[in-house]
Amino acid sequence: MKLSPTISFVIAFSLLGGCTVDRPVVTGRASPLPKTVKIAAADPDGKTSVPSGQLVEALSRALNQRGVVIAADAAFVLNLTLAKRPDTVGVAQETSSPMWLSRAARPHILPACRRQRLRVTIVGRDISAQQPPLLVQGEVGGCGHEAAQIANLANAIAAYMD
Repeated sequence: MKLSPTISFVIAFSLLGGCTVDRPVVTGRASPLPKTVKIAAADPDGKTSVPSGQLVEALSRALNQRGVVIAADAAFVLNLTLAKRPDTVGVAQETSSPMWLSRAARPHILPACRRQRLRVTIVGRDISAQQPPLLVQGEVGGCGHEAAQIANLANAIAAYMD
């Protein structure tokens, strides 16, 4: 059986695994944001290689475009944390059978790069309330997390919270 050149190219490309950038995926439970919020960021181990400030700036711009003002003295705080992991490692919640929060990507034979997944978790709360009313998680995969990719992730998160 002889394969056409087009089919051969498609098969080869899928096996070699060129480094593509995924669309951001956002999940969680969100309630409408107040008109003014504070963003607090943490990068506990300092190893994400994406400065939390870069994501805070992108998220601030995305929220401002939706009419939300970022203020240091706001009563509603968005606590943001970052995590970075290889794309071939998944995240699951431990239950009787694992509930996947983020499935691992299948490994490629000859990857073009070491794909990484950047995961952002945001817990929003009013500092006078006991329960956090907002929990949003977003992630994006790719070879490197350039400013445009981070902006896309921030826009997806802001749209989800809108």
